[in-house]
Amino acid sequence: MDPANVNVGKPGSITPLALKFPNIISEEEYEMLNPEWRELTLEDTSHVTDKEPEKFWYTVPKENMKFLSRADGSACYSLGNTVVVSSVTGPTSTRISARQHNKCHLEVQFCPCNGQAMVGERAIENIISECVDDILASHLHPRATILVNIQELQSEHRHQLVTASINGTILALLDAGVQMKALLAAVSCCYTNAGVILVEPTALELQDSKCSLVFVLESVSNEVVSCHQEGCLSAAEYTAVLHRAAEAAKEVFQFYRLEMLKKYSGGGDKDDDQDVYDPL
Repeated sequence: MDPANVNVGKPGSITPLALKFPNIISEEEYEMLNPEWRELTLEDTSHVTDKEPEKFWYTVPKENMKFLSRADGSACYSLGNTVVVSSVTGPTSTRISARQHNKCHLEVQFCPCNGQAMVGERAIENIISECVDDILASHLHPRATILVNIQELQSEHRHQLVTASINGTILALLDAGVQMKALLAAVSCCYTNAGVILVEPTALELQDSKCSLVFVLESVSNEVVSCHQEGCLSAAEYTAVLHRAAEAAKEVFQFYRLEMLKKYSGGGDKDDDQDVYDPL
């Protein structure tokens, strides 16, 4: 579907298009498509009209806050072909062995889509725990625990999984109203053999790269909190990738702002809806 149709808000209904594909969707579900289509046409995506349709739909993120009813805060976050569900419980009571008298205890649990959590999943837990623990106002809740659960639904590659997990966790913390000193934005990048910097690359694009990185930046000064790199880069190449990641992180923070506007102001003002996360 041409991204230009999204920008002009036409057609008003997507049902005529669905009628051309009777084997994909039943007649009873035709009207269910229209609310989502109308919501998308309200977004300001004019700055991405030069994209190919496949790349356009790949980079438009989808998020649903308060996804789980029994958690204090939750978010279903998707980016590309990666989808995770994050939930936050707490601050709540903690077990004696994890109790700290001067701050709260952060516990992160990551569940893969298949099988049990292994070494790779424990590494993702450590990355998320170290990053989030730095920005929590943990001194406000001594002798308490904040429990973060992340369920992987599907993923294309590990870098994108880490990015979606961190960003989904921040949205869940915002939904739960947990006090934080800053926000975090995770961005995955790669440096191809041709010297091109790609933000949020696909698995195919990673195969043609000599180095891949995941940057985690905070919102106050846009400085790097954490960086995980596979491959070698020169100092100049690393600086160029970092600059591109910092620009993409600003878009992620704008995306957070838009989602909170939607939650607390019934959708936000149209003038403020220039926050669609477009990392490329």
